[in-house]
Amino acid sequence: MPGSTLEIGGGSGNFKEFAPHVVSTDVLFAPWLDSVCDANQAVPTLMFLRQRERFMEKFPGFNLYAVRRCGLFAAPLSGGFRKWSLIPAWAVPIINRIEKILTPVLGPLAAFRMLVILEHRPETHEPMNPPLVSLN
Repeated sequence: MPGSTLEIGGGSGNFKEFAPHVVSTDVLFAPWLDSVCDANQAVPTLMFLRQRERFMEKFPGFNLYAVRRCGLFAAPLSGGFRKWSLIPAWAVPIINRIEKILTPVLGPLAAFRMLVILEHRPETHEPMNPPLVSLN
């Protein structure tokens, strides 16, 4: 998709090595980040799911292209940015497979993360609200 990309939660990864144009952010400082900011699950849930129409009215230059809830077990069991993890290395592929199967059903109820894709459209007076794409 052409245009700028914002990565929220980029502190743990190295995505910028593969996509240097991406603006990377996280809640904790890291030398490879462009910005430090808070990422609270309640905010995107309100903005992009419960009050989607209000968001679209306030920001008419964007289309909400996709929303995906993900991260059922691995996120909290991994310990996040801590040195400990409740998941042994051998169990990671198993937990990832289980999450992939259960996310379509349990994601709306119990996901710890949300992927949102916003598409900036050129200035126009015509309303463009394509159907929301499911990434599950």
